[in-house]
Amino acid sequence: MTVSSQSSYSAWNVGDTAQLFHSFTFSEILAFVTLTGDENPLHRENAAEKRDQALVPGAMLSGLAIGVVGSRFPGPGSILLQQECTYHLPVYSGEAITLTLAMVQKEDRKRHLSIAVTCESEQHEQVMSGTIVVKMRK
Repeated sequence: MTVSSQSSYSAWNVGDTAQLFHSFTFSEILAFVTLTGDENPLHRENAAEKRDQALVPGAMLSGLAIGVVGSRFPGPGSILLQQECTYHLPVYSGEAITLTLAMVQKEDRKRHLSIAVTCESEQHEQVMSGTIVVKMRK
């Protein structure tokens, strides 16, 4: 579903979905861990030798989901209230992932939307799952 930048609560229905395909580069991982101060050598030192084996920080995966929520699903006007993530398997630089968001509940009185989040590797294995709850301003 594509909704304009003036997305409203009434535009969304249970069952609506969005997907994002991405492959993290070593440069993206390095920029992220530098910004966050993550000193885990799995992201930096070990990966410097083999750029295709840098471990993607879990926060980068959940951050992608937040990016989709803030930009298009449901998009501008949504206020993040809650995010819960479980990381099942590691993701490495260069590995393609598919992030899927699905609207699973609407709470009309509060204008809350609950979104299920799943992330799969290119081998179709679940690497992350969780939920996001947002409030729509209008």
